[in-house]
Amino acid sequence: MYDIAIIGAGPAGATLARLIGHQYRVLLLDKRNLDMERREDSIIKCCGGLVAPDAHVQLLS
Repeated sequence: MYDIAIIGAGPAGATLARLIGHQYRVLLLDKRNLDMERREDSIIKCCGGLVAPDAHVQLLS
């Protein structure tokens, strides 16, 4: 049983889950597997393309 379900673990969803997680039971759902290891030959887009490509490198490192 959860108080809130957040769909999408991008910057907004992940931040919201982190900020309200101490007050509510939060279910955070995302299409991708958040536990899977990052592979060198794959690009994981964390923001729907709204962040510049060079910023992606910083976010994912």
